[in-house]
Amino acid sequence: MILSICDVPAVLKVLKIVKIVITIIKIAVPILLIIAAMLDLVKAVTNSELNKMSKPIINKVIVAVLVFLIPTFVNTILTITMTENEYQKCFNNATDERIREINIQTMDKLIEKAKEDESTSSIGDAKGYLVNIKDQDLIEKYQKEIEELEKKLEEKRKKEEEERKKKQQADNPPSGPGYNPGGTFNGNKFTVSEDDLFFITKVSVCEQGDATGAAAEASLIANRYDLYGKNKYSTITDYVRNSGWWSCAKSKRTINVKDEHIAAVRNVIVNGVRTLPLYVDEHDCFDCNKSLCSNGNRGDICKIVTNGRTMESMSDIKNRSNYISGQTVLYNKYGGTYTFYSFPTSHSDPFGYTATGYKRATGN
Repeated sequence: MILSICDVPAVLKVLKIVKIVITIIKIAVPILLIIAAMLDLVKAVTNSELNKMSKPIINKVIVAVLVFLIPTFVNTILTITMTENEYQKCFNNATDERIREINIQTMDKLIEKAKEDESTSSIGDAKGYLVNIKDQDLIEKYQKEIEELEKKLEEKRKKEEEERKKKQQADNPPSGPGYNPGGTFNGNKFTVSEDDLFFITKVSVCEQGDATGAAAEASLIANRYDLYGKNKYSTITDYVRNSGWWSCAKSKRTINVKDEHIAAVRNVIVNGVRTLPLYVDEHDCFDCNKSLCSNGNRGDICKIVTNGRTMESMSDIKNRSNYISGQTVLYNKYGGTYTFYSFPTSHSDPFGYTATGYKRATGN
């Protein structure tokens, strides 16, 4: 935005001071000269030297008149001999009202430019110039417009980021063995009593909520028992109850277990129809307890890394769009590291697989 030198508020403020100084000189100097002439006159009368002092007195009066009139003469001559020049324009603009008007015009142009550009720099220019506006009502108006622009820019940034991630996921589809989120996988079948089935269902619902989530949790239970528990625990129920891996196994909370939950878990445990491949052996909660990571985050997940980008804030960790199957690596507060597989439901924990689980399940 290029302004005439006489439309720059900082220049006009300086010229305003110059005008004030000139006005003071115009008035003060003639007054001082006239006072000096009067003192000379009184002195001359007192000393009977009126004729001798008359010439200096007259000269001082003439100088006083000239000092008062010279600025007016110069301005009149310039007005008669030429159209308004830059000098005259600057002096004419050097008023509080004109400075205020230019500041408002400039602010309006900066706001308009920010709306057109939708850029952080343009919004920053507008925010920076706001200090020049003195009218409180106008300040509040401009602040509201700037806040709306910032909100719009943030929404645009988030949308672009989501589109980037979707494209990235489309360009880099997961390729791990057995990847089929939402599909089914054949696994070992377990013989359990109805009481044991109810217990496993209660733990699964406590961990993940609904029937779909409970089926995923039951699949993880079966996977972990096959991978790590069958040589140490006599039954899958014993493993869930005593391994210490599931906090819900010791929970005293009342869990509303429905028939649909039991049916979903039965299909996994008794029929062997799992919703996660055998190598998926890990999940963590976002904000499930009061314990903290070393960086102060609540919950189990301390940070995630996707394509070299490390994210440690709770907002990033809880943002499901930051997770890419087969690529995002999770670091938990227990010192564990594993690769993201899927979210079985829109509200479930992130499920994934450790290097150990992957190797034991696939041999690779």
